[in-house]
Amino acid sequence: MANFPNVTVPEGSSCNITGVVKTEKGGTAIGSASISAATLQLNNLNTDAVIRAAGSIAADIDVSGNLNTVITAAENKTYTETKNYEYHVATIRITGTSGDGKVVTIVQSVFIKVTNNKYQVST
Repeated sequence: MANFPNVTVPEGSSCNITGVVKTEKGGTAIGSASISAATLQLNNLNTDAVIRAAGSIAADIDVSGNLNTVITAAENKTYTETKNYEYHVATIRITGTSGDGKVVTIVQSVFIKVTNNKYQVST
């Protein structure tokens, strides 16, 4: 998981995913006017369950390509009470047109380590 952005949050806390939509690392930003589709799907990696089905996040991208979307407190909960944490993955898919007129699709995953507030270690 080292190649993907990640964050740790306590269960029941919301978190923001922020970034700039670009054609490539160091490339030109793609603003909202050039984006035809933008979705986020949230999955639990421990159970393979879909927490949030793929839904539009296009409104979370501004004219300069800045992305700011929220994973809610209700979505950041643990589903396995016997573990002190579990991973969720937010998969973002954005399709847009770059400055040179090419249609590009960008896929980025963000791993969210959700700590279990109820986990108790037996002694």
